[in-house]
Amino acid sequence: RLVARPRRRRAAAFKALADKLGMEKPSWLPAFNKEKRAAEVQAKLEAGEPIVVNPDYSVGGSFLAAGTLFNAVHLVPLGVGLTFLGAFLTFQTANVKFICGNKDFYVKIGLGQEEDLRDSLENWAVGGENRWPYDSFTNWTFFPSRKADSEDAPLPFPILVYFKETHTPEEKWNEGPGQLDKVGGGQIHFFPCVVDSDELASIWEAKGCARKE
Repeated sequence: RLVARPRRRRAAAFKALADKLGMEKPSWLPAFNKEKRAAEVQAKLEAGEPIVVNPDYSVGGSFLAAGTLFNAVHLVPLGVGLTFLGAFLTFQTANVKFICGNKDFYVKIGLGQEEDLRDSLENWAVGGENRWPYDSFTNWTFFPSRKADSEDAPLPFPILVYFKETHTPEEKWNEGPGQLDKVGGGQIHFFPCVVDSDELASIWEAKGCARKE
């Protein structure tokens, strides 16, 4: 609780300033009040409104911290590499928006509000739009596991998000990362966990996304 209080004070101060200036909270800024955020997500779920999943800078920040540490002990090649990776992931956390719509999960790009976001580029592995209906999901999970999924989770947060779907045309299932998992059919996807994993999991569960235990 003592750690959370400064965050809540900063969030409250920003909100007060934003209200005074007539601004909305930027989409790149995380929601620090988890209870309030959960209520907002639930309300959007009930209304069938799209939800921009809350960003989480833990992965990018950890690589930045590791890079700084290695640079400090003069392991410069490793430190520089980790620093650049951390900076890239931090920027992607702010810039890439993972959105849970009423019937599908999709990706948009931008630092502004939802209405100002632009479509992402075609999927790098198989082409086509980065949009997948929930009823096409056949599995999803996080690597490493979330604390909520396993008490033996090795890290306090996951690094990768995995999901598998059958919306992608079958002839493309073995392209890109699809070659790594041929069990059950479908196209697999991985992306850095630059979002609140608990929030994403709760939304996918609420949307009935299939998951293998």
